Amino acid sequence: MTKPPPGSRPPALADKARALAEMQAGKAAAKFHAFDKAAEIAERVKDATALENALLGKLEAQRDFAAQYVALFPHGVRADFRSDSAVRSGDDWCLTFAIHVRTVRRWCELLDAARYVEQKNAIFKRCWTLAEMGQAANYSSESVEWYTPARYLEAARDVLGSIDLDPASSAQANVTVHATEFCSKDDDGLAREWSGRAFLNPPYGKTADGGSLAAAFCNKAIEQYKAGNIDACIILVNSLHSQSWQAPLFDYPFCLVDHRIQFVSADGEENKNPTFQNMFVYLGRDVGKFADVFSRFGYVARKIEQATERQS
Repeated sequence: MTKPPPGSRPPALADKARALAEMQAGKAAAKFHAFDKAAEIAERVKDATALENALLGKLEAQRDFAAQYVALFPHGVRADFRSDSAVRSGDDWCLTFAIHVRTVRRWCELLDAARYVEQKNAIFKRCWTLAEMGQAANYSSESVEWYTPARYLEAARDVLGSIDLDPASSAQANVTVHATEFCSKDDDGLAREWSGRAFLNPPYGKTADGGSLAAAFCNKAIEQYKAGNIDACIILVNSLHSQSWQAPLFDYPFCLVDHRIQFVSADGEENKNPTFQNMFVYLGRDVGKFADVFSRFGYVARKIEQATERQS
């Protein structure tokens, strides 16, 4: 009976391993093509959240397909692949999944963990740029104003009692907000001290130094609350939790809205096809009241604090 060469697998096991690898490759290829199409649609309609999900799914599928390719054609990543017969058969194998081998060779870089994380971060940055360019909750960098619908403002007043300040608003928006004082775009709410009970739906776009305008307003709200200048504040933002600037918001109770808010344009028309998910954040002491009122809009939660003391 002839024994297989040292280090090689018996034919039956090799066939089984190859069949498993091809099955996994087929699943990865199907995911890649599906997410590729989803990303194309999301970018066309400028849906930053959907685009991020699609691109992350596509990236994972690329890495998974590359892993199976390397397992089946271990010489395929060699620079002299054109003279390697196993790799030439790999060309045809890749084409059966409607993917060119040169494309798969690029995907093999994703098998390096650092490179994979780098590509993920690039996706987050790309999608955040799209979100910043999109229509903002109150007004965008192109000065297109969108106003918060009345029922959410009624809920905010129910929690706060009344709204003393809206630091990022306009005269038309304040018809519904009913704030005692508001700052328009020309007033520069970032340059002023805030007081009382505030409602903030920040503008999007860029600051003079290229930072996030929404981040600047949210940081200002937290700063003013910690300083005791405002008693409470409810913040309404697009839910982009993968963006680092939103991390400080999750130190406070928040409501993840279970639907997309249809903001109202200057002519009174609702946006029938909103592209962003939203959340409310509460800076204040009456957390129970916030939870009772805003649970009608979604899921109210707060971050679990990890114990800092070690158990002896």
